[in-house]
Amino acid sequence: MKKWIGSGLSADEQKEIKRKLIVRNAASLYNQRGAQGTTLDDVAAKLSVSKTALYRYVKNKNDIIMACHLEAINIAFAAADQAAREGKNGWEKIYLALRLHL
Repeated sequence: MKKWIGSGLSADEQKEIKRKLIVRNAASLYNQRGAQGTTLDDVAAKLSVSKTALYRYVKNKNDIIMACHLEAINIAFAAADQAAREGKNGWEKIYLALRLHL
């Protein structure tokens, strides 16, 4: 895949970065308004792009919601892994996992 001039990133890498930006901004809106209270128009407005532009990176609102859930799961697993490495006993591992995740 070709790299964008001056960026050092391929078009696929840039697309993934933009998708993550969309998901993180949508998650912020979902936290404020709930998923049902947030539209793709709201997400597009927060990013100062058109709703049509979002569709280059996500299929639909459910795609964004699923990506938010997967990101939360990845964060939880990373916290659990770190807690398992650093905790001295079971209680400390549980405490660390929760503290790191939340």
